Amino acid sequence: MEQYIYYSIILFSTIVAFLYVYIIVEKSIEKIARKQRAKYEKQLIPEIDSIINKVIDTENTNDINIDEKRLKKILRSNIRRSIVEERISYYLENFTGEFREILIQFCEDHKIVDNELKELNTRNIYKKALCCKRLGELRSKKATKDLLEQIPTSIQDIKYNALLALAKIGDEQSFIDAFSRINGSILLSERSLIEIIDSFEGNKSFVYSKMIDAEDEFIGSLFIKSAGNSVEYALIKPIARYLDSSSKERRIAAIKALGNMKDIGYINKISNLLDDESWEIRALAAKTLGRYSDTDSIPKLIDKLSDRQWFVRYNSAVSILKLDKGLKYVYKVFEGQDKFAKDIIISAMEDMDLLARIFDDENHKYYDEKLAVLIKDYIDNGGETKDE
Repeated sequence: MEQYIYYSIILFSTIVAFLYVYIIVEKSIEKIARKQRAKYEKQLIPEIDSIINKVIDTENTNDINIDEKRLKKILRSNIRRSIVEERISYYLENFTGEFREILIQFCEDHKIVDNELKELNTRNIYKKALCCKRLGELRSKKATKDLLEQIPTSIQDIKYNALLALAKIGDEQSFIDAFSRINGSILLSERSLIEIIDSFEGNKSFVYSKMIDAEDEFIGSLFIKSAGNSVEYALIKPIARYLDSSSKERRIAAIKALGNMKDIGYINKISNLLDDESWEIRALAAKTLGRYSDTDSIPKLIDKLSDRQWFVRYNSAVSILKLDKGLKYVYKVFEGQDKFAKDIIISAMEDMDLLARIFDDENHKYYDEKLAVLIKDYIDNGGETKDE
């Protein structure tokens, strides 16, 4: 038994020693790599900037006077090639103009894109996702076919970067094909997908016109919401059709999109959705009406202060407070007997920091003395009016 314990101690001590040595070696390698990269960056960035400036000043990549042998030598090293790609990506990301196409062509002519496409065949998940990201930054349409092949993967990081890359490349048909291949099985969040669609650098109007009617309800709703984010006024009518859709997903998307565009032509239709059987639709319609300046919807919103769902009541209260600048409707609520309405209005006023606007006990200043007294009495009496 003692011998067994002795051998166990030796074994675990050896393992710990190996781990300690491994960590020291890894840290040393990382430190050397960082120093080497910093050295290369200091040397290469001025060279790269010089080449890019020549690209900007010419209309044909064949006319660029550069040292081909020197460039090939630079690109043979993974670290140096990475620095070159990052610098080119910086220019493509932050500057617009005709020179971008010439710079993209330059990357294709000098096999920068091809090298990344070869790396895309790796089995390493992290490297594959990184290749997708870099191909998107280089914005070469030559990569669209290979990126589309990554879409069916179940690896979330690869799928996300492949979609984002296609958005940056901006080829309309490839982007449409990518989302058509998803078929609702994607694991990415709705917010991530909408951000990808929002970032599309091609003809957005064309893509939206094709995809808002997508067979897949989820995918179609994503493009409807993104069209609202991009304020595509030309698509108001096609989007408004979905206010009457049997699909709750599309109705929600249409309300959000029209709310972002603030088109007054469909206020009545959105107001009517305050009576929808789905509480999510009612809550969203109530919230959206607060984005307009039309006070005609306030009476309907007041009715919803007694809705059976808290979110509907709360969104209605917030919208009323946004629209009712004179607080005359709020006054009517506190003159009435509806406790639900009073409670939710007070809750919304607290969240919006409006109670201080109604009364200031310390300085005895009142925005409206009668309204201040009504609210104060209701609060002081624990939600009961004096008459009750």
